[in-house]
Amino acid sequence: MAKIIAAGEAVVITSDINMEDLKLIQANRPKALNLYETNEDGKKTCIFTIGATEGKGSVSGNGICFNAVSNDGTGKAAVTVCVPGGEGSVKERVAAKYGKAVMRLNELETKLNAVVTEIKEEQTRMLDGIQIV
Repeated sequence: MAKIIAAGEAVVITSDINMEDLKLIQANRPKALNLYETNEDGKKTCIFTIGATEGKGSVSGNGICFNAVSNDGTGKAAVTVCVPGGEGSVKERVAAKYGKAVMRLNELETKLNAVVTEIKEEQTRMLDGIQIV
């Protein structure tokens, strides 16, 4: 489950997924990083996506681009954004601005550990099948 920490004007959203695993999925199964919604006609539409970026990270209702690794030594993907100004407590403002994205991130994260395991098993089988003579 993702964590949200607010300090001063900064909000740090830390994923439950390791940055290296996120990059592994992005390289091998990019569609697994998308969250889909099925409409009445049975058509799937991408409603949310996550990814790793070398540039500036971002958070919106449509996705999160993680650009950093958490400072706690766990290697979890993280992104820092600003606390929106306005009425209400910091918690209320953060929840209003980023809550939807974090809830969708949590939903997506429940599926990603299995994807990482699958990719790593495939890579092991591939390596095991290579003979060096």
